[in-house]
Amino acid sequence: MSDAPLIRLIRAEMQRFTAGHYEIAFDQIDTKSLQELLRFLLDAEYEHEVPRSAAQPGIPRGADHEVRSSAA
Repeated sequence: MSDAPLIRLIRAEMQRFTAGHYEIAFDQIDTKSLQELLRFLLDAEYEHEVPRSAAQPGIPRGADHEVRSSAA
């Protein structure tokens, strides 16, 4: 199974979030780690948009969803 769709999604999220381009060898990272990286990026975006002080207790954050490599 190729991780190419997951890698494209991670690159797109990174560029959208930072407007930068990073030379990272994603093809050398295992699928689980790629999924966790994407989860981190989505959480970081959520934290950026909704400061912790504005988050309501008891409401799950974005990290509670499952990320699959076929998401792209």
